[in-house]
Amino acid sequence: MRPSVPDRCIQGVENETGACHLVVHHWRNRKTGPEFPLLVLQCRTHGVAFTLYPLAHVPYGRVAVAPVDTDGRLLPAEGDSSTEPPSIWEETIFGAAQDAAEGVAWPRKEDNCPEAGGSPRTQRRRIELAADVLGLRGQDNSPLIGPLGISALGHQEAKRAYQGATAYRTLGSAVCQAVGELALAPCPLLDMVLAAGFAAGRWGKPWRWDTSRGQLREVMARARSP
Repeated sequence: MRPSVPDRCIQGVENETGACHLVVHHWRNRKTGPEFPLLVLQCRTHGVAFTLYPLAHVPYGRVAVAPVDTDGRLLPAEGDSSTEPPSIWEETIFGAAQDAAEGVAWPRKEDNCPEAGGSPRTQRRRIELAADVLGLRGQDNSPLIGPLGISALGHQEAKRAYQGATAYRTLGSAVCQAVGELALAPCPLLDMVLAAGFAAGRWGKPWRWDTSRGQLREVMARARSP
């Protein structure tokens, strides 16, 4: 998996200094998240190093933030197409909430279950992360809710349900209530999830190398066409 390499680093874009002198620093092996090595580049012009992440992955993330492949294509749903939310969310940050809503608690380490996706603590952290991205925990990222495809009423109901919940199952159900409204259009969806996570303070400002235009661009929240 060799990514398209940009011709400048973020500082080069922000300072408008033109092309940078980028060299391969090393390849990072990964056990979680993208299960293949990631390319780390060094900019000798600005003295910084940075990692290139595939679409839908963020630094320190162990799973994808949206159900798209490394080329940005929406993953196909499996099983019953009427499932709400659809199965394509299972391998994303929202999968923990889906399990919780179905009454599936992630096992503790002492349960000796190698197939588990994580521990109860990890499941709770993922549910909180998903709730932050969706604006259910009190932070004001309401301008992003419409472009995500969530109606104002649906978001208000999910937020009320989440903030009134205590058990992991009801917390997961509240998150899934909002996830069920997410509009499944790959690029707008991915950009909006990335923008929402940044607005919630859960990861840094997202940037993407646009191979068609040869530009490193900041991922921005964009209004969805009616």
